[in-house]
Amino acid sequence: MNRILRTTLCTTAFAALALSGCSNDVGGEVTTVDQAVADAEASSPSDEERTVDDLDVDAAAQNPCVLLTDEQLAGLQLVEPGELDESGGVGQCSWSNRESTSVKRLFAGRDDVAGGIAELTANSASFPFFEAGIEVAGRPSVHYDTMAEPIGQCSVQVDLTADSALLITAYLAEEDPAYHDPCTKSDEIASLMIENIHAGF
Repeated sequence: MNRILRTTLCTTAFAALALSGCSNDVGGEVTTVDQAVADAEASSPSDEERTVDDLDVDAAAQNPCVLLTDEQLAGLQLVEPGELDESGGVGQCSWSNRESTSVKRLFAGRDDVAGGIAELTANSASFPFFEAGIEVAGRPSVHYDTMAEPIGQCSVQVDLTADSALLITAYLAEEDPAYHDPCTKSDEIASLMIENIHAGF
């Protein structure tokens, strides 16, 4: 469980303890606070039953620039090689083409987050725009953005494992047909990457 969620649970548990008039344990018994936190952790999103198999993407995690073929990149009008950024410990790739009438900038990489897609959904209120309960290439996914009504840009996270997701963020040219519905383009790109993962790159 992440630190923010645990802190919230502890605060809630202490409030419940105060209302009930209970006190901390004496003689080694489990306290009400400890039990409340343990119960919450036991039912946390990361423990939900998974409906899909994990995808092994360790190789691509270090170099996500391989997740799209040259032909697929050309179809998105991204003709220059991707730039790999390993500063965060897990590789992220970015492609750009200012002259593109389709995708002007694209980011892709693995996002390691405890609880994966389920945890993101549980914290959906943190995002101005958030869509849950969708599927990309048959895998649980979510959309989100920094704008309440995304135009020309959208991020999608696609389930990889219980604690990681494939993160795609696409920025579109106004000429692209998906400019006013940008998540469809992000889904299209993410689907290509998942298919390539299944195919072994």
